[in-house]
Amino acid sequence: MLLCAGIFNPAFATYRMAITPDTHLSRVVGAWAMTSKVVQPVCIAAAGLLAATAGIRTAIAVLAVVLLVSAALLPWTALHRPTEPNVPDAMGSL
Repeated sequence: MLLCAGIFNPAFATYRMAITPDTHLSRVVGAWAMTSKVVQPVCIAAAGLLAATAGIRTAIAVLAVVLLVSAALLPWTALHRPTEPNVPDAMGSL
């Protein structure tokens, strides 16, 4: 998981910066940083509350299902996304 996160985070940050207009880049980066710093502890606390009330095995099973459902929904969001005009290809050209 750490390997995947280490690959995904810089790649997605590069993509996010490539599609964001320069006039909005600082707002997008600030909103992303603030949201990730707030959401991560909230999700950890929710998982801990779930584990305390339903048991550890049940919490792991529920979180595994949530993870699989979110991974299954990712291709659908890519299909419904409009085309971005300023996204560079693999060679860096627009």
